[in-house]
Amino acid sequence: MNLAAATPHNELASTKYCLAHSGEEYLVYLPEGDEVTVDLSSAPGEFVAEWVHPVEGTITPGGTKGEPSPTSRFPSQSEIRNSKTVRF
Repeated sequence: MNLAAATPHNELASTKYCLAHSGEEYLVYLPEGDEVTVDLSSAPGEFVAEWVHPVEGTITPGGTKGEPSPTSRFPSQSEIRNSKTVRF
């Protein structure tokens, strides 16, 4: 993830923890390790989700979401970046 291009967009995630390079990459923190809803309505296209364990550094595929609805639900453990990917 290009952190230099990302800015806080906490309004996009139900957890209120989100860094985004809008339309490209989204990094969402899940402090409780539960589900999250991410607003991807302004970002057309397909997204790939990845779950990143913050302590172990392991990455687990989280699946693919097609054209996102105004709010896309992802189960716990992911990152969303625009391949787009979303990372959690």
